[in-house]
Amino acid sequence: MRILDNINSPKELRDLNPEDLIELSKEIRDEIISIALDRGGHLGASLGVVELTIAIHYIFNTPEDLLVWDIGHQSYPHKILTQRRNALKDVRKKGHISGFLRRSESIYDTFGAGHSSTSISAALGMAIANKLNNKKANVISVIGDGALSSGMAYEAINNVSLHEFNGKFLIILNDNKMSISPAVGALTRYLTKLITSVPLLKMRNLAKDFIKFMPNSLSDFAKKAEKHAKSIISGNNLFEGLGMHYIGPVDGHDIYALLSVLENIKNNTYITNPVLLHIITEKGRGFIGHVECDEMYHTISSLHKKKSDAELTSMSQFCVDTLIDIAKNDDRVVAISAAMLTGTCLKSMKEIFPDRVFDTGIAEQHAVTFAAGLASQGIKPFVDIYSTFLQRAYDQIIHDVAIQSLPVRFLIDRAGFTGEDGPTHAGIFDIAFLSNIPNFVVMAPSSPEELAMMIFTAYSLNDRPCAIRFPKCSVTKQKLEKPKPIPLGIGRVIMHGVKLAVISLGTRLECCIEAAKILESEYGVSITIADARFAKPIDYKLIEDLARSHEVLFTVEEGVIGGFGSHVAEFLGKSGVKIDLEQIFIPDKFIEHQTIEEAYKEVRMCTNGLVDRFTKKIKEFYSI
Repeated sequence: MRILDNINSPKELRDLNPEDLIELSKEIRDEIISIALDRGGHLGASLGVVELTIAIHYIFNTPEDLLVWDIGHQSYPHKILTQRRNALKDVRKKGHISGFLRRSESIYDTFGAGHSSTSISAALGMAIANKLNNKKANVISVIGDGALSSGMAYEAINNVSLHEFNGKFLIILNDNKMSISPAVGALTRYLTKLITSVPLLKMRNLAKDFIKFMPNSLSDFAKKAEKHAKSIISGNNLFEGLGMHYIGPVDGHDIYALLSVLENIKNNTYITNPVLLHIITEKGRGFIGHVECDEMYHTISSLHKKKSDAELTSMSQFCVDTLIDIAKNDDRVVAISAAMLTGTCLKSMKEIFPDRVFDTGIAEQHAVTFAAGLASQGIKPFVDIYSTFLQRAYDQIIHDVAIQSLPVRFLIDRAGFTGEDGPTHAGIFDIAFLSNIPNFVVMAPSSPEELAMMIFTAYSLNDRPCAIRFPKCSVTKQKLEKPKPIPLGIGRVIMHGVKLAVISLGTRLECCIEAAKILESEYGVSITIADARFAKPIDYKLIEDLARSHEVLFTVEEGVIGGFGSHVAEFLGKSGVKIDLEQIFIPDKFIEHQTIEEAYKEVRMCTNGLVDRFTKKIKEFYSI
């Protein structure tokens, strides 16, 4: 029997002998690989923290001691050790456990997150709450080196040293030189310097033991001498300068080293400052890939999923291919991503234009204002960011871009539902939060051809910002002739009918057309179908014409209330046109993880769901 078969919680884990933990690490790693190959999902990050996860739960008294993971990509070992080993076999399926941490899922999940760099802030809040509640407990947060490229992490670190705690406050820096793509920036070089410098831990411990027996005056002198010596050997340490007790680097795969240092941090009464433990790990450790994986096995597809058709490409790659064609003819065109060169497919553009594609790291706020600076000097920046991550830069979009009317062009990838990652990654808010910004153009293509034309439209705009939102999906590979820009705010009618009209924004258009064909075949009723193209400015003439010539008008959009349909309703209300307006949008709730198709089926925005919605209205006007 395997050791893992007897481990249902951290309580059983702590009954093991330390030497058993090496074998347990191997068993957990094998389990994760088996699950990921069967189900797909995040693999590399979880494999990199197996020993760390075991060591934390072994030394600290979780869940009384609070453990906060950053993002949750590395949560599989934690889930295995916290009563979810069997449930993990159905991870990311509809109705089953999430691939991320969820407070509603387990008492061991103290904080949920699908975006990076939140763990230190959340842990600090918990530690202060412990003090306010007179509770003595340790708080541990784990954050990756890639996540440290986000300003939020430094805002938290800057605040940590201002407080006193009822237990140890430990930040574990998991340094694998990766976020999703390779980590970038000066911080990565700084951490590399620390890794290769002379280890200071032994010198520190010897000095502290010696200081205990000194008179106060000599003790103060010795502390200053120790600090000066460290500066000479490794240069001023950023974390020490921010009031933290820096320990490391430590091999994150040496279970005995981890147990020793964590035990010392937990029980050493002379450690009173917040501690930053710097560990070195290998993302994807132990996996010999026989499936294609992106960026050090960050995420993989199930072996059961069919390989993509050779004639298909992603909408993301189609977008970048179009941008590359533009960039070949204009050296002012540049692209910017926030740690997602591979996910957005900008990696292929960087191979052609290495000096015109910029990766800011996990720093969406910086990416947007950086683009604004470029635009202010005549450069034509395209900021390619997932919809869910663009939310983090909303103030910069308004303050640094829109107010100044700077022509920053946003390529909003993964708009709409995105599948098994669930509500933290759903791109359903951008229509609403961008359409209310003055002088901002918001476009949503219904097809790859429309996307290409919209990219050229964005390229031609030089007096205001704009955004193009497009979904995660596969499309047919094609090489288009130079697309023509679309006149701003002009939609188009696809099918002509009577009484009932539908105006769709985005890629639900195909489902609307299919639904109309089904209804015409079944009831002999023709429906007008139009493609809005623009969420802002909306095509006021098209909307008014449809409203005056039909009895019912449907709006369909892959976003929440407050977006396109709300703007249509506001316009019709002011214009005085009387019509039965039905808005179809994502309902006012978070949709849990499932496939993209399942999500649209749940909110009745698939073909059959639209047929049902349209049929109900048709029966009000026809004797059916």
